[in-house]
Amino acid sequence: MKSNEKNIIDTLKTIFNEQTIVDKNNIYIEKGKNNKSIVLIEQANDDKPKSLQKIKILGFDNIYFVINFDKLPFLHGRTDTSCSEKDSLLIAENIRKSCDYIVWANIEGQDVLLLIELKSTHNKDTISKFKSSKSFVIYFNALINEFYPDISNISDFHIIPILINQAKGRKTTPTTIENFTFFHVPMGTDTTYPIFKDSELLLTNKK
Repeated sequence: MKSNEKNIIDTLKTIFNEQTIVDKNNIYIEKGKNNKSIVLIEQANDDKPKSLQKIKILGFDNIYFVINFDKLPFLHGRTDTSCSEKDSLLIAENIRKSCDYIVWANIEGQDVLLLIELKSTHNKDTISKFKSSKSFVIYFNALINEFYPDISNISDFHIIPILINQAKGRKTTPTTIENFTFFHVPMGTDTTYPIFKDSELLLTNKK
């Protein structure tokens, strides 16, 4: 995506509310290959010291753009905001869910769009969040193709849903629930996820 990377980033900045855009200060450059990393924060767990509060994901070739997708409601209101779902066109509860972050990035030379959900151990509504978020991305890509055709190549990014939680174990596994497949990353008490180690698994199973 190097040919129009700057154009894509500049355009996404004009599309998304600046409150949702993750600051560049959260993106770090390490030494060597796969040298980009990012720190993502689960703000809902700020006052829960034993919960998953933040995670550092390292091993990207590049990180183009990141939004805190759960920061603001999209298209319709949510029950946890002042914007009531009663004033929305779409009112079904399951389609008002959203994952925590959307990350446009590159892993091992492949452009990917990561849907990232951060959890402690309670995984309620994970599937609804992933399904709704993936549906949003499909809709968003359609908008890009209609209104911003010069950056339409981002609609070719492979969508990869990832659940990161504090379950025990360190083996990432593809998990299918309700005909939807995501990748479960159990972190235990660790707070650093070397995504490049899972690149073959993630890219082989990409949708």
